[in-house]
This record gives sequence, structure tokens and C-alpha cells, in this order.
Amino acid sequence: MAFAEPSGVGRDDGLYRWQERCGKKLKAMSGWNNKSDGSSGNGTDEFGFSALPGGSKGSSKSNFVDIGNRGYWWSAREHNSGDKAVLCDIYYNLEYINCYYYDKSSLSSVRCVEDIIFNNPVNP
Repeated sequence: MAFAEPSGVGRDDGLYRWQERCGKKLKAMSGWNNKSDGSSGNGTDEFGFSALPGGSKGSSKSNFVDIGNRGYWWSAREHNSGDKAVLCDIYYNLEYINCYYYDKSSLSSVRCVEDIIFNNPVNP
């Protein structure tokens, strides 16, 4: 995934805060479950990414979870240990994207894009 500061997102108090604003902008305009208050969980797809909530599968023995509620995407960025990589997710009732190191044995979506720039993933 390309995680550079998107144009039009800007800085707040000198810090990049795009993760807090881009979830809704990356979501597809349909396909997401509604929020508990009945409002739409769909996004605006401002960047043409058309993120869909395909869910995830924790291991080959588990079932898929979060279909319709959450989308997960792998980044090409690996942890120094080699057994983790940056995984990003968007939840249907939130407007931000969350990125963190996660075990590479988890089965999640892959989306090919170029210009990978990523700073400060969070260790779970």
C-alpha cells in the first residue's frame, strides 16, 4: 500500500495525521455494513483504492471473520524479525486506518500499489 501523506490531508500541529482521516477516503462507496446508528459505513473512495471489507482469517484452521465489517491489507514492509509485516485495517464504523506489525501467518488481502512510504507502524 502506498502510505505517503495524501494531498489535501495536511498536517496538524506539525505532525502527519493522515491515518486518522484516510479510512473513509479509502473505503469503497458501497459494500460496507451500516453503523449501529443506522448510518452508512461506506466511504468516499477519494483516492480510487475502493477498499472493501473482506475480513481476515487468523489461520488455516479458523473461519473468516469480519466480512462486511473490516478490511485488512498487507503492506510490503516487514519487521526486522522476518515473521511480521505491516498490516493495515479499516473498520466499518470508524473513519481512520490502523496500521501495525502483525504475524505473517494471518490470511489477509493484498493490494498492489506503488511508491510505498510508511513511517512509524505500531507494535501490537
